[in-house]
Amino acid sequence: MSVVSVPGTEDETASRVELQVKAALADDLRIEQDLSRWFPLWAAPGL
Repeated sequence: MSVVSVPGTEDETASRVELQVKAALADDLRIEQDLSRWFPLWAAPGL
């Protein structure tokens, strides 16, 4: 199952934040590179 973001929605914004977090933590944590395996966290606290 793949998640499709709709432009201009909260889902798209969350995806941008997730990718920013991935970039910021890449040097400190092992992060799954295959984004299709990422589990969506809808309305996660702090995001």
